[in-house]
Amino acid sequence: MGTHNMSTTKFYKVWRAMYDRCENTNNPRYHRYGGRNIIVCEEWFKFEIFMGDMYEDYKNHISNNNSTQIDRINNNGIYSKNNCRWVTAKINANNRGMAYKQRYFSATSRNGETFISASQVEFAKKYNLVQSSISRCLNGKFKKHKGWTFKFL
Repeated sequence: MGTHNMSTTKFYKVWRAMYDRCENTNNPRYHRYGGRNIIVCEEWFKFEIFMGDMYEDYKNHISNNNSTQIDRINNNGIYSKNNCRWVTAKINANNRGMAYKQRYFSATSRNGETFISASQVEFAKKYNLVQSSISRCLNGKFKKHKGWTFKFL
């Protein structure tokens, strides 16, 4: 990978971070990417191919924006030329939120009733729960929240 002279650039670091969160089970964000079967297309395993596909658009985007991040157009899709674009950090954060809201999960109450939902935000409002605590349950950080258990479907 040393022939491209890009190892110290932000562009290379974006590629490395993308690859790592999808492929490295020890990455702290793996559960949001590789753990959800979000993968990097095989062609992009080689940095030079990623660079050929994305570098010009990256340079154009970064020249007009303070923050430039890679974004998957379909949040449940893979990292590939047809599914990626450059966006600001704010747009990327909004897209991330939508991905979590749209993933179906089951919720089981203290008395054993089970509900299915695609929106953590809506479910939290309806049952007077905290969305971030629901997310922590779904990601294995909490076992329960106010007596409820949660799991992704």
